[in-house]
Amino acid sequence: MKRTSLLISSIVILVSISGCLDVSSTDIQVEDRLTGEPIDGSDQGSSHLEEFNSEPIFSLDLGVDQHLIRLIVILNWVDEPPAQSGVPYVNDGETFTVRISDGERINYMASTTNVAGSPGKMYVHLPGDIVDNQTVSDPKRFSVEITLTNAGDQYPYYFPVESLRIDDTGNDYTWSVEYTYVDKS
Repeated sequence: MKRTSLLISSIVILVSISGCLDVSSTDIQVEDRLTGEPIDGSDQGSSHLEEFNSEPIFSLDLGVDQHLIRLIVILNWVDEPPAQSGVPYVNDGETFTVRISDGERINYMASTTNVAGSPGKMYVHLPGDIVDNQTVSDPKRFSVEITLTNAGDQYPYYFPVESLRIDDTGNDYTWSVEYTYVDKS
């Protein structure tokens, strides 16, 4: 019993002396950068876009000593059902693009196409390690823009020829934005 307690005491002393339990100063500096009052917010909406068009959906103005640490955009859409004109049609998926920009250095883009006949969903996360609040100058405006790059035309299922194509010119969508920033003032 004495040997066990002596061994455990020796291990604790060796670990303490070796510095394995020491918190490095760089960890403290990283935590210090994020000190301040965290402020969460969100917004949502819906719209319709024509093919090859873009529209701004959200902007966030940050002042001096306010630093963005998280911005999430969620985009949802449902394609119209395929035409039923005696011949079964298949509907190509829509391709949407989300662009998050600060007007200077950050230009973050993501694009996705839904599977034909299925709803589309895109989740875009601008994480804090991209928006390091020590390198972003103040004040700053972050904006989110949506583009419909392909509306997904319809073609006959068994005989997909261009002459029987039904042109899809646009699509409805819904969006939501969630964000967190730190106010260091």
